[in-house]
Amino acid sequence: MLLVRQDFIRSRVMETIVTRVPDRCMESVLVPLVKDLGWYGLMDRFLDNCVIQNQKIQLLL
Repeated sequence: MLLVRQDFIRSRVMETIVTRVPDRCMESVLVPLVKDLGWYGLMDRFLDNCVIQNQKIQLLL
């Protein structure tokens, strides 16, 4: 998580990975990710614009 916080490219890679998860699996990916984040500000680095683009993520959050 420290690497994602410091590196813009790693942040984009994580956003792409989360965005490409099928909708039926989205909950099983997001719940552990959100639980494991120590600070809510990191969620911006992991999810960035995919919250706006993906309605399933909006529903789950």
